[in-house]
Amino acid sequence: MIALVLFLAVSGSFLSSGMLLVQGASWGMVGLGYVAGGWAGLAVGGLLLALWRLLLNVPALSNLTPAEDRS
Repeated sequence: MIALVLFLAVSGSFLSSGMLLVQGASWGMVGLGYVAGGWAGLAVGGLLLALWRLLLNVPALSNLTPAEDRS
């Protein structure tokens, strides 16, 4: 789960800062876009994951334990 959260934040950061660089924004705006894109990636990705789990009845990751630990 941690890897997924990190992937969402980093991909949002690089996508937004890359788009701003291509459009010719200043370095300050690119920096702000990097930070804001990370938070936006987390928020949008978190909402999509929550909707996916809600609609497909996917069990919570905390309920999944190996068979050896269920004694």
